[in-house]
Amino acid sequence: SYGGAMWPVCGRLPAGVMQSRWVHAACAVWTPEARVVFSEDKEKDENGNPIVHVDLSKLTASRTNLKCQECQQKGGGVVQCLSKKCMMGYHKTCAQRAKCIAEYAETSKGDVMACMFCPKHSTPDLAAWRLTCTRSGGNI
Repeated sequence: SYGGAMWPVCGRLPAGVMQSRWVHAACAVWTPEARVVFSEDKEKDENGNPIVHVDLSKLTASRTNLKCQECQQKGGGVVQCLSKKCMMGYHKTCAQRAKCIAEYAETSKGDVMACMFCPKHSTPDLAAWRLTCTRSGGNI
């Protein structure tokens, strides 16, 4: 109910994953296994925006079984805290409400990765992560 704009899902979903035809745009970008796919023929919608689909074929049942610490719901794009051994996980919008620090960072392969630190680990671990990220040229 908090995800905003919806994008259609393309392709088959793996066994054990809830079958859905739509996904929140923010959740799709937040979930590591989701891949945003632009229309191959450069098709545009009625407002001139490119047609976008989300490929969830790499989504795992273990990802959908993670429980959000804020809303206590399973499913969706729950991402765990980056602090070592921390098991806290949150949906993107729930992370914002819970005062988590959530950012996107470019990986060494050029991909974009969602990075989240729970409220307990937001200050010291985030500072260390940013320092590491800066030393490696902005990549993680």
